[in-house]
Amino acid sequence: MKKKIIVLGGNGFIGQSLIKELSNLNYEILSIDINAPPKMITNVNYITHDFTKLNEIENVFEYCSVIYHLVSTTIPETSNKNPNFDIESNLIGSINLLEIARRNNTGKIIFTSSGGTVYGNQSDSILSESSFTNPICSYGIVKLSIEKYLKMYNYLYGIDSCILRISNPYGSNQINTNQGVITNFCRNALNGNEITIWGDGSISRDFIYISDLVNLLIKVKDQKSNAEIFNVGSGRSTSINELINVIENLLGKNILVKYLQDREFDLHTTNFDISKVKSAFNWKPEISLSQGIQKLLNSFSIEY
Repeated sequence: MKKKIIVLGGNGFIGQSLIKELSNLNYEILSIDINAPPKMITNVNYITHDFTKLNEIENVFEYCSVIYHLVSTTIPETSNKNPNFDIESNLIGSINLLEIARRNNTGKIIFTSSGGTVYGNQSDSILSESSFTNPICSYGIVKLSIEKYLKMYNYLYGIDSCILRISNPYGSNQINTNQGVITNFCRNALNGNEITIWGDGSISRDFIYISDLVNLLIKVKDQKSNAEIFNVGSGRSTSINELINVIENLLGKNILVKYLQDREFDLHTTNFDISKVKSAFNWKPEISLSQGIQKLLNSFSIEY
């Protein structure tokens, strides 16, 4: 009997890339997402369903070895506009998932938390898993709360989980233009459109290419984690202005840029220490920023 893996949010950016790789392995794969899949894989079972109503389909969670929890109904900006919705959909939905996992003896939950927003703005130049957490948006507060509940369920009921505080993933299939600064910049640059930057461009981010992230997600499922937290990124921080320069160099042309007033929910800098995750899973990122952006630009060749 094949082991069952459920991917919640399987039709999103990370989910699609993960399922594509999992489908090459010997597992029964089930994708649950409120949106229909943009492209179906033949040996994957798809269920279109609301994350907040998983109790209605609890039977599909029987005999499940691994659950990937990739779902988020908000982004940092929208979470602050309606924190009640953020709590009701993401936090309560995640607690309901934990109860389902407890009742069905699920083997492991892998949760994609947020690398930047749970830490907030602070004085540490490099953020490790032991750094102080001080989220400044509801999105980060809820992600941190879900982490705490995962630890509680591990302590009380022995439910194994792994918490991945992921930085900024990018790559092909990232359709949502509200997220993914690199994808957004590349699309606008190819179209000759102006790029909007909030602030002076000095804020920095850690960007990780999607294939590096997926490789880690697959490694994580086979090792007991006991609700441990891991920073996940490239291990290198890049300013927005540096990012623009990389794209310009790869395209061989200047990009139109408009600078606007910075936003309250934007973090100043995210620079992660990823030594813990590298050691624990014998993993390291392989794709450099320029290589990843070139791969992304190549993937747009059909559109342009």
